[in-house]
Amino acid sequence: MRDQLERILSLLRCPECGQPSLQRIAHTLQCAACGQIYDQQAGFVRLLAKRDQGLAAKAFGKLAAKAYDLSAARGGVRKLFARSFADEVRAYTRGFELQPDDIVVDVGCGTGNYTLAFAEQAYEGVAVGIDIAAAMLELFVHHAQAHNRPNVIAIQASAENLPFRDAALKKMFNGCLHHLSPRMRPAIAEAYRCLQAGGVLYGVANLAARSSGMRWLQQISLGRSAHPVDPDQLAQELRQAGFGGIEVDAARFDRFFFGSFRAVKPQSA
Repeated sequence: MRDQLERILSLLRCPECGQPSLQRIAHTLQCAACGQIYDQQAGFVRLLAKRDQGLAAKAFGKLAAKAYDLSAARGGVRKLFARSFADEVRAYTRGFELQPDDIVVDVGCGTGNYTLAFAEQAYEGVAVGIDIAAAMLELFVHHAQAHNRPNVIAIQASAENLPFRDAALKKMFNGCLHHLSPRMRPAIAEAYRCLQAGGVLYGVANLAARSSGMRWLQQISLGRSAHPVDPDQLAQELRQAGFGGIEVDAARFDRFFFGSFRAVKPQSA
């Protein structure tokens, strides 16, 4: 992963001051503008601003991350819905037209199941996994090593304060943050800032059910911390951020399962 950091260093900015002034010094990154130092631990890079550290402290711990990894991320839930992981990846990579030499960023990567699949498709590029939870990233690094995926890098960062320069990226995936957080707008605005003109944001979200019965079932299944997204609201938020070419595809069964969304930063931006 260290070699991959060198490949994306020119795309990064300091999350503390926002300046594109990060320099690599031994096993750390240091901002030449504000002097902030960012270290690497357990195989991932910590690019958190001071204001984001409280949120990181509240994120998934080791036990919760492991439970998630064994159930949701590794296919236990998919078996109930008769949908294979390979089917999902094919749909998602078509969604943002992933190419072999792309640098693709997976925001909210969790333990890296999608990131590793993207790395396989973008075998000449780099797949960057971003998550706020250190415990998730530790498992991501473990899986990357076990699957011999050298073209990945794991970064601890906030979706609301991404460590990338303005207009640095072409492809971004958001797998779950829009339904796990009540604050859609800041994450969408950050995605817009980081994407180049013509860049694609693709993601999935648990879309809010229309019927009261399905809403009750969603609440029971997802827990009180989840915030299923209204499809029309999601489209509106993407539009207000400046995106065009917006598509929101509601899932089956009265929108109970994950639907997808796609948006493009206009060429005129």
